[in-house]
Parts: sequence; C-alpha cells; structure tokens
Amino acid sequence: MFGYDWPRLHAALNDLPAALLIAAVLFDLLAAATRREGLRIASFWTLMLGTLGAAAAVISGLQAEDHIAHGDAVHQLMETHERLALITAGIFALRADGSDGAILQMVNHGLVVAPIFVIVALLAERTGTEDIREMGGMALRAPVLAALFLIVTLATLAMPGSANFVGEFYILNGLFQAKIVYAFIAISGVAMSAYYALRLYQRTMHNRQPDGALSREIGVRDALVLAPLVLCILGLALYPQLILERTDPTVQQTVAHVTGGEAPQAQLAEAKRPWKRKPQSPHARTERPTTGK
Repeated sequence: MFGYDWPRLHAALNDLPAALLIAAVLFDLLAAATRREGLRIASFWTLMLGTLGAAAAVISGLQAEDHIAHGDAVHQLMETHERLALITAGIFALRADGSDGAILQMVNHGLVVAPIFVIVALLAERTGTEDIREMGGMALRAPVLAALFLIVTLATLAMPGSANFVGEFYILNGLFQAKIVYAFIAISGVAMSAYYALRLYQRTMHNRQPDGALSREIGVRDALVLAPLVLCILGLALYPQLILERTDPTVQQTVAHVTGGEAPQAQLAEAKRPWKRKPQSPHARTERPTTGK
C-alpha cells in the first residue's frame, strides 16, 4: 500500500509517541511544582502530539502485521500494555474510583493472563507454529477448549458482566472526574484492545484449518489447570465487591494523603453498598421548623 516499507516505518514511529507522552507528564509535573501556565500549555500540546503519534504507530502497525510473522503471544502483549496503561492512568487520576478500579484490574490481570498463555501454548503445540496467520479451525474438534478460550477472551476485552468491565468502568469514571480528555484517550485504547482480542480468537478458532494443524480436545491435565482459573474469573465477575470492599478504606486514606486534603469520595463504591451507610440514630435530635407568631 502506497509503496511504503511498513515494518520499518512502524519501527520508526513506535518509540516517538512514548517519548512525547513521557514529556507531557514531566511538563505537567513541572507546571504543578512551579505554577507556570506556559508549562501546562506545553504539557497539553505535547500530549496531543503524542496521541497523534500513537495513532500513526497503530495504523502503520496494522499495515505491517501482514508482512511480519507474529504469534498469539504478541496479541497478548498488546492486551497487557493496554491493561497496565489503564491501571497507571487510574492511579494517577488521584480519585478514589480510579484507584479502586486500578487495584481490581491488577487482580483481573493476574487471573486472565495465566489461562491465555496456557491456551497459547496449547495452540502452538497443535499447529506446530506460533504464526497466527497459519492457525485456524481449532474449534472444529475442540469445543471445550474453544468455550474456555471464549470466556477468557471476553473477560480480556472487558465484556459487560465481567470483573474487567467493572475495573475499567471505575478507572474511566475516575479519569472523567480528573480530566475528560484523558478519559477519551483511554477509551480509544479500550477499543483497540477489543479489536486485538476478537481478531486473536477469530483467527485461531474459526478460520479455515491449515494443512498439518491438529485440532483435538484438551486433556484432563490441561483442564485441571484451566478450569479453576476460568471459575475464578467467573466468580469475581459475579462478586467484584470481594476486592472493592477491602480496598476502598485504604484507597480513601492514601488518596487523601497524596492530595493533601480530603479525598474525593468513591461515588461508585458508595452507590454499590447502600447497606453500609450508617443509619440515623433514633435518639438524634431533629430540629422543628419555627413558625412566626
């Protein structure tokens, strides 16, 4: 397309947005320390340039992927980068909701990454390659493996009803409270993450099965490894308060200490726990309205 050497162009553009985004953070920190408006303006425009550079790197990467052999692990690394970036954004939003979501996403990340890498190893064993372009049709004779992979994939892309969705929603709410521009940038990363996850599942499970690839069901040993991890993912999706209720008090204190004042209340956490609110004492004095004579 256009006669460009896409792999080399992507390699040239890959590090530029990271450098610009780091510079934007440094400008913002200097602006907060020196209270200079010029540094804050420089931070904003450096952030915009970094965002445009990231978009250019993504476009060139999509064009280069058809020219370079890459395996399932590469797609998982992209998912990992997106999730860790959201966790970092939630922490630095300095809002209770963002920090609650970041902690929940740390737990989700550990639960989701482990089964994905096990499935990647199983796929590489059955196809004899790690190149995703030479995979496909694995769901033909392995419906249980395909079902487990589908659950993990949906949890990875933060499908509504999963604990990852709850964590990302908390983080995005904290970013909206801090600065709406950062929230929209984070939403674009979430969209790209969903694209990579669905592309990974479709290419490995539902494409035409290549010659030499073996489609067979998982054994008891593999099932004993994958089933408990998937059950943990489903259990945390049904009850994410298992993590949130234990982390919220510490998050409130930490955010208040860092910001040097009262922490903004965790709006989502409080809305999820109406039964935790202190009831009004029956002996509390109530003021009656005075009537003029």
